[in-house]
Amino acid sequence: MADKNINENIIENVPEDTSKDSTNDTTSNTSATTIDDSLTKLTSKLQTINTLREELIKLELNPEGRLYFNNDIVPLLTILYQLATTSVDLSTSANILSSSYLIKPNKSKLKDTFRLIYDMNEQCDDVYKLLEKKIEVLINIYCKS
Repeated sequence: MADKNINENIIENVPEDTSKDSTNDTTSNTSATTIDDSLTKLTSKLQTINTLREELIKLELNPEGRLYFNNDIVPLLTILYQLATTSVDLSTSANILSSSYLIKPNKSKLKDTFRLIYDMNEQCDDVYKLLEKKIEVLINIYCKS
């Protein structure tokens, strides 16, 4: 977009020959027309180059890496996020219930909740270890291309 504005400014700011010599009039008109044609062609080529550059940027040069990321890593990240969020929420709730003076805590249910939190944290560790291996594979995919 900036290149287009620069190109338009170049075309608009081309000085016109204002000499009054009649022999130079035909020469200057021909040269001005030639310069205008050249600038128009140059502008067209620059726009084409910019369009090609934008299209190259849009291309995914490594679709294998994108597919691997979407199919193998994103689901693990989602699982890890949901497990961690649920574990934190349960921990906060259990902590509030155990320290509340308004509600009589049921110690056996709180112990079950804390066991569940520990189990979820172990699952988070397992998912994280698997995710580390998957990320190494992804790095290798991008390094070989």
